[in-house]
Amino acid sequence: MRVRHAAVTEFENRVLSGFVSCGAPFPELAGAQKPCMLAVSGGADSIALLTACVRLVSRLPPQRIPAEFHFLAVTVDHGIRPEPESFGDALFVEAYCKTLPRAACRIVRFPPDAVRNEAQARRRGREDAARALRYRAFEAAALESGASAVCLAHTKNDQSETLLLRFLQGSAGGIPRARGIFVRPLLDISRNEIESYLAALSVGYRTDRTNSDTRYARNRVRHELAPALDRTFPGWQRAVLAGYEKTLDNLEAVRSLADRGAGAWSEAPADGGRAVQMTETAFFMQPRAVRRELLYGAFTRLGAAGRIPYRLVAEICDSEARRPFRVSSGTLEIERGEGRIRVTNCAFPADFAGNARRPHS
Repeated sequence: MRVRHAAVTEFENRVLSGFVSCGAPFPELAGAQKPCMLAVSGGADSIALLTACVRLVSRLPPQRIPAEFHFLAVTVDHGIRPEPESFGDALFVEAYCKTLPRAACRIVRFPPDAVRNEAQARRRGREDAARALRYRAFEAAALESGASAVCLAHTKNDQSETLLLRFLQGSAGGIPRARGIFVRPLLDISRNEIESYLAALSVGYRTDRTNSDTRYARNRVRHELAPALDRTFPGWQRAVLAGYEKTLDNLEAVRSLADRGAGAWSEAPADGGRAVQMTETAFFMQPRAVRRELLYGAFTRLGAAGRIPYRLVAEICDSEARRPFRVSSGTLEIERGEGRIRVTNCAFPADFAGNARRPHS
């Protein structure tokens, strides 16, 4: 029993370290006079995160915790699985929260056709549409509740799977530890460690049967490719994750250079939208990697939403020959002429807060 207690404490200490790595030390979150929000699906990862957070609060001096502080578990029913499964997961989370101190639950239910309509509007798959709706719901719940952070339960396994999947799709990079109000304190903890933690505390969780459906690319990576790599190249996850950390270091340097060069963008007139421009000399004098980040910065500044195709970015960055060009994607238009690079968003949203996504982030 003492060994089991030590393992539980060690796991929770690693969660604490995970919050620090996200730039959101847990004592500061728990000391805020507003809720700390967690995205909880009912699966092992999110139930472990919720459990660890509640137990960590109990380890803090009571006088440091405001009376109004609580955890808000937001669980989403996408409406794409049979109701006993999807709504059953939500009810499980709600029931579990009732057993925990300082924990409340909010269930968000989408209409049955919401994911399908979103997929059609985005011209992407069902997984991407469900994710977009889910994050939108998290952001709305955080805004309404005044949550200081939204904690997501992505794990080390999720990170390595994402790195593999994006490599196979022709892009690079993985899951960030933090972006905006979203933090991921479990990124250094494996799925096996999470299941062992829950077993030690006799805490149950739900299993989504679609997680084993290999029609989805991520599940093929998880259930077919990753096990094959485990057999053939033991330790591949450590190597992949170490390579990603090196890539992040390099990317940080590139983005620092791009930030210095971003002042070369200036506002430009545009009909019915918004545009920025810089001289082609200022743009093409930069290394290719910096040009790429300059473009992403312009896209974000102009309110470009969603994932920007890397093909488009590469085409612009590689066009060093002195010839005019014009390329477009969605509402974005990028052109070169009269000695300038000009980026226009033909439908600039007035309330835009900045959400263009790079293929590698």
